[in-house]
Amino acid sequence: MKKEYYFSKGRRGAVIPIADLGAGVVNGAAWGEGGDIVVSHREALVRVPASGGAPDTLLRADSSESLRWPEFLPDGETVLFTVIGAGPPQLRAVS
Repeated sequence: MKKEYYFSKGRRGAVIPIADLGAGVVNGAAWGEGGDIVVSHREALVRVPASGGAPDTLLRADSSESLRWPEFLPDGETVLFTVIGAGPPQLRAVS
């Protein structure tokens, strides 16, 4: 089954579709001031333009890991995220 995920721009009114991510679990999303949204989807972090469009893979997890809960850092480009795997959870960053 194909799912669509929606993000609201913080306005009242209709919720607008941003991207069709396909099937899979979403473990967090972050909306950056620069106009990008980073989503933890399946076992990757994907970037989607806030104006809509196709997701682009930013980072893929190792086979034993899951990348979760992305957050933009104050520089607006670096994304902090949590890695869940065989060992203790780790914080990592990518820009």
